[in-house]
Amino acid sequence: MKKYILTTLFILLCSINITSCSSKKGAAQGMPPVPVTAFQVEAKTIPAPFQFVGVARSSHEVEIRSRVEGYLWKIAYTEGSMVNPDDLLFQIDPRQYDADLEAALGELDRQKAILWRAQQSLDRIQPLYELNAVSLRDLDNATASVLSAEASVIVAKANVLNAELNLSYTRITSPIKGLTGRAAYKEGTLIIPSVNGLLTIVSVIDPIWVLFSVSDNELLQAHGEKSRNQLILPPQQEYSVSLKLANGTIFPEEGKVNFSCPSRGVRPVSFPMRPSIISS
Repeated sequence: MKKYILTTLFILLCSINITSCSSKKGAAQGMPPVPVTAFQVEAKTIPAPFQFVGVARSSHEVEIRSRVEGYLWKIAYTEGSMVNPDDLLFQIDPRQYDADLEAALGELDRQKAILWRAQQSLDRIQPLYELNAVSLRDLDNATASVLSAEASVIVAKANVLNAELNLSYTRITSPIKGLTGRAAYKEGTLIIPSVNGLLTIVSVIDPIWVLFSVSDNELLQAHGEKSRNQLILPPQQEYSVSLKLANGTIFPEEGKVNFSCPSRGVRPVSFPMRPSIISS
């Protein structure tokens, strides 16, 4: 009986084994091969972007100041408009300086007359001295008079030039092409250069600067990554800088770093401006 049971179990196990092997073989033959994707791992450099908050500033601001004292006669520009070099901005009352110029011209003519008289006297004394008709003292006095008159003419010419300069300073023009600011004073104000000489500011906006600060932690982290060869900085600070405006749009022009100030971490970036942006 035991022998019969063992024989039956052996036959069943063989049947199960044969059935299992057959089913595995059929399943292996019926399944498609599994696709395998191969990757080749290699080290490459990727861009390392940094973001900082910047402030737009003019690349060249000029303070327009009065160099002479007088009443402000006229404001000749529209506040906030673009001006070109030599465009009139302010007119100071020129009447006093017109009078000073006329007085300086009159004094120059008087000194020229004195020089002419001294020269005539010298021309008369020179031949008389050669004939021993006058003394050497007389000749020396006539020569000294001519030299003194010539010096007086030079001084008078300098006074005329100074008067012309002061008169020209009553016309305050723009030295550059730029965007004007608000006029600090209105017509009729007494302008005194040492007190209220600053009248407005003209700002160059092409190119325009964007100033941004880098914190000490970011600088130390960048230097550490550079020393470990994890970060490669461009040579000579040739960074590629793009500007994101307050509304989220990207400024169409690319900027470049002009210089950095390590004491404050300030790095100005210059951006060329398009005419359409200037007008807007």
